[in-house]
Amino acid sequence: LLLEALADALRWGDAGQKARAVALAARDTRPGAEALLRLAAADADPAVRARAEACRAEAERRLFDRAAALRPGGGAALARHLDRAAHSGLLDPIAATTAREEAAAIWRRLGAAAPQDGEAAAALGRDLLALGRVVEARAVLDAAVARGTANGATIGWLAEAAFRARDLPALDALVARWGPLLEAEAAGGARLAPAWRLWLGGR
Repeated sequence: LLLEALADALRWGDAGQKARAVALAARDTRPGAEALLRLAAADADPAVRARAEACRAEAERRLFDRAAALRPGGGAALARHLDRAAHSGLLDPIAATTAREEAAAIWRRLGAAAPQDGEAAAALGRDLLALGRVVEARAVLDAAVARGTANGATIGWLAEAAFRARDLPALDALVARWGPLLEAEAAGGARLAPAWRLWLGGR
C-alpha cells in the first residue's frame, strides 16, 4: 500500500481502518513509515494511540538493526539511516542524540575526504543544528559556500543557523543573494524552521 493511503486511513478512517493502518505501518520498512506511527501516536482516539505506542519498540528495534547492518561500511548510507532514525520520533531523546552525533561524525569524515561533496556539508550542518551547536554549524555551512559547493539545502540550513543566532543582517544578506534557492527549499517542505521564511516575503 502507498504510505499516503495509510496516512489517509489514519486521518479519516474509522477505528478498524486505523487499527489496520497502524499494524501495516509498524511492519513497513520504507522511509516515511515512522511518520505514520507518529501520526497515530497523536490520534484523538486513545485506543489508536495505545496501538501506536505498542508498536514503537518493534519499529525502534528495526531502526537499530538496520544501523548495525550498515555500520561495517560506515559511509553515507549509514549516516542517512542514522539521520532518519534520529528524526523518526521513535527513539528516546538520548538514543536520538547518539544517532545524530554518529551521523555528524560520518558526514564530517566524508566531507574532509571529499570537500566538493555538497550533501556531506549540508547534512553535517543540519545535524549540528539539531544538536544545538549553532556556531559550529554556521562555520561548516559558510565554508561550503566559500568553496562553491553550496546547494539549496546548504543555504537553507545556513538561513536556519543565522535565524537561530538572531543574526538578522546575515539573514537579510542570504535572502538578497540566494532568494530563489531559499524559496525552492521553503516550497519543497524541507525540515527547516518556518520563521526564517518570513524574510522571503520582503524580496
